[in-house]
Amino acid sequence: MQHALNISTAGIPEEAGPLEEGKLNVSEFYRGATVLITGGTGFIGKVLVEKLLRCFEVKNIFLLIRPKRNIGPSERLQKMLEGPIFDTIRNTNANAHKVFKKVIAMEASFEQPEIVDVINRTKICNEVQVCAGFHQV
Repeated sequence: MQHALNISTAGIPEEAGPLEEGKLNVSEFYRGATVLITGGTGFIGKVLVEKLLRCFEVKNIFLLIRPKRNIGPSERLQKMLEGPIFDTIRNTNANAHKVFKKVIAMEASFEQPEIVDVINRTKICNEVQVCAGFHQV
């Protein structure tokens, strides 16, 4: 099934995907992209992460995750990926472990002026093409 968005092409880099009559193919848009998500462990965020992993050939998904109840970002990510929403990926993909390695936890502190450390900030600036935010403040 092909999905397309009707959009204005102004400001969209050519490498984002082939344009045809003002339409951008969603699969092409996400193919090879690194996506940054805030709120990825929440209800809507999990749905987005699962959909990106299952339907699109993303390169990586960076999740900004804050520590919560003495559980660090990596452990929170691992618990999330073990959840039932990701069963389809586990049950239909023999290389599910490789698919899940595309999701990278980055510790974030939304109360601080510098949300992430210098190393992660540099990675975000150099590698991210798409951003989505679903966090509560």
